[in-house]
Amino acid sequence: TGQWFYIGGQVGCGKTHICTAIVHELISKNHGCTYMMWKEESTRLKAIINDHAAYGKRLNELTKAPVLYIDDLFKTQQGQQPTQADVNLAFQIINARYQDKRFVTIFSCELSTMELIGIDEAVGSRIHERAKAYELYIAKDSSKNYRIKDLFERS
Repeated sequence: TGQWFYIGGQVGCGKTHICTAIVHELISKNHGCTYMMWKEESTRLKAIINDHAAYGKRLNELTKAPVLYIDDLFKTQQGQQPTQADVNLAFQIINARYQDKRFVTIFSCELSTMELIGIDEAVGSRIHERAKAYELYIAKDSSKNYRIKDLFERS
């Protein structure tokens, strides 16, 4: 059955790197994988929502992918909450995958699952239930941001 993996937390701590390694391993075992950069893909899908054929085709590709990696789920401008349209889209994709136990879903996000539940309990609780055996959170601490680690080493 499809296992889920969730990693949330500090910017620059290696979440995408870890998820990419998991995807690479799955690809090496001949699993078809689909990558979804949340911010770009959600913007694209919301723009074509009234083109039912194009929207349905892309949504189907995401909901039926054997392995789906959603990178930076709910990424927004700093300090902003996801829009209701983002929450609705996330629910559509996540719920479809939640209902079909065959599919592997991998998430990276700057939020903890408790923060996700605070945004939308249906989305956050589904992710937690399916990923809890493989759910990680790296506490927010800029010294864990490897992109700027040298700044901390100099001070």
